[in-house]
Amino acid sequence: MKQLTKKEKMFCRLYALSGDGGYAARAAGYKNPQQKVHALLSRSDITDEVDRISGENRARMRDMSLSGLWRLAFGDVSDAVALCFDEEVTRDKIRSLNLYNVSEIRHQKDRSVEIKFFDRVKALEKLREALGADDTPCGGSGLIEALASAARRSGGQDED
Repeated sequence: MKQLTKKEKMFCRLYALSGDGGYAARAAGYKNPQQKVHALLSRSDITDEVDRISGENRARMRDMSLSGLWRLAFGDVSDAVALCFDEEVTRDKIRSLNLYNVSEIRHQKDRSVEIKFFDRVKALEKLREALGADDTPCGGSGLIEALASAARRSGGQDED
């Protein structure tokens, strides 16, 4: 089996990300991209590489989703609360704050600030669903292990 060229590898990456063969062939630099798509996708080495990359992408997206749910469920809200009491807020200061858990910020007519946070309970439920936890009262040891693993990946500490 021959090695894929750089252009073929680029096509595979772009096709796995977008699902659009015409776009992938064009962006990879093929002339007559619509004709080339059919030729490329009829080759098993190309489809195998697309499948491999798609699997990696799914695993990466799953990890990112779990990490995001973890942050929503257990993330710090102190920067958002401090923002309510800060009288001199600048764009630079806002950019430096951790506002990941904030779903909405509104300035009221009386110059007060209303901050809404994402629902931690929903985030926990979605995290539990994503991890496939069982229905035991404590969520099962699998859930605890998965949460500890997610904490380690996000830089947190787990205690043994």
